[in-house]
Amino acid sequence: MNSNDRYNLIEADEMYDKVRALEPNQKICFIFGAGASYGYLGNHNIRNSPPLVAGLFDDTLNTIVQDVINDREHQPIRNFRTFLDELLGDDKGDLENHLSELYNQDDSDDIFSALIDYLQKIFSLASRKGNLDPLENNYIRLLQLMLNLRNKKTWSCISFNYDTLLEQSYLSTGRDRTRDFLTLENYSDVCPRILKMHGGFNFRYQFAEIAQGKPKTERELFHLMMSQKADSFNNHALIGLKSEIPDHYSAGSHWNATKGTHEPTHQYNFPLIMIPIHATKKPENHYFVDMLSKAKNEIESSTLIIAIGYNFGDESFCNEIKKIDLSKKELILVSTSKLYEDPENHIGFKNAFNVWKTSKISLFKGDGFSKFVTAIMKKVRYPRNSN
Repeated sequence: MNSNDRYNLIEADEMYDKVRALEPNQKICFIFGAGASYGYLGNHNIRNSPPLVAGLFDDTLNTIVQDVINDREHQPIRNFRTFLDELLGDDKGDLENHLSELYNQDDSDDIFSALIDYLQKIFSLASRKGNLDPLENNYIRLLQLMLNLRNKKTWSCISFNYDTLLEQSYLSTGRDRTRDFLTLENYSDVCPRILKMHGGFNFRYQFAEIAQGKPKTERELFHLMMSQKADSFNNHALIGLKSEIPDHYSAGSHWNATKGTHEPTHQYNFPLIMIPIHATKKPENHYFVDMLSKAKNEIESSTLIIAIGYNFGDESFCNEIKKIDLSKKELILVSTSKLYEDPENHIGFKNAFNVWKTSKISLFKGDGFSKFVTAIMKKVRYPRNSN
């Protein structure tokens, strides 16, 4: 079967009817990729949005990248950028593949540690500078609409982004004063569920150990966090949605009651994020395994899945989705105009095509997140009070 037999184009004026046609008990699941946060303010204001993977080191267009990469402490990243530009200059390079090779080849290369710190700063700054104007923020516009149409019960969100723009936008709707996003349960056990598949800068992996020798490096902490050896939900904590980044390491002390003395300790506060080498790592950390299970359940219980700015590039996630009977589930892809103009050569469609084998894929014929929300908002009517 040719790929053009597997998709149809959905016009802007059809989108609202598509959502509205669902019965109240039929669930909608949104999947947000990097393109969603990149376009949360619309294409006219992407300079102030979190960067796409391809633009993580490009300070010519993005003010967030400019502010972070030009800081003195990120000189190694500026030097590394020149190397990456050569590898990715033809726009066909695979950033994750190159970073994976770098990580796997040389344990003593400190660019890995510098990269972790750089990524935290990028998405922390983007979150602190987040624009919560409801007239400009596409997350807020969509969330308000869904709360009107579906209340809190029959829809959910799956996000692959490190920033906290989705959570802040949800709180800014003013429709849920009980959530604070300061516990894992507050994300995944409250409706609508918001599953952060790759964690985020505000998700932390914390533990302390008796000081013996030098503290662990960032590479060692990442390796430990992604293994089962020292992994525990007790080590997982959250900080505020707009918090500054804590130090990875600090010196502390532990009271040894047996000896009656204080013993020096190493204390660690590491970001619980799957940085762009996750394609080569088995996600054995309890958090990421739990997110895969919860995401599978959300999609399995949903009738309509709408992926915004997501290219289905996470192998572990896609393998879980393939286990589901998708024959009665419609997938709608929302991306830039490149998606519907040339689906055959669009990475998002090609990846989705390999996952969604038993049902048709719909491609939204509109350019980006903003056009998608506007299309739905055009016909929106607030539900009447039955009383």
